[in-house]
Amino acid sequence: MKIQMEKLPDKLITDYAHGFYGYGSGKAKIWFVGMEEGGGGIFEDVIGRLDAWNELGRNKLQDLRRLHLARNDNHPRRRGHHDEAPRKDLRGNQQL
Repeated sequence: MKIQMEKLPDKLITDYAHGFYGYGSGKAKIWFVGMEEGGGGIFEDVIGRLDAWNELGRNKLQDLRRLHLARNDNHPRRRGHHDEAPRKDLRGNQQL
């Protein structure tokens, strides 16, 4: 299911908030838990994250690399260089 750009589905957001714990394996001896993964100020990033999580089966724990590959995540910060033109966030502020 590809999410429509006009509005995020309320149920999907609720399911993600209550059903996604983060990245890694539940079998790991040590877990690092944080408040959030950051981002979310750019609408397309939020849609990409939710859509990839949904397409990969809505797992409570997700492999980070697999999720970014599913998102076709090609953001310059994750590629290691900044050659993309800046975008605007939801408030109209310029973002890298």
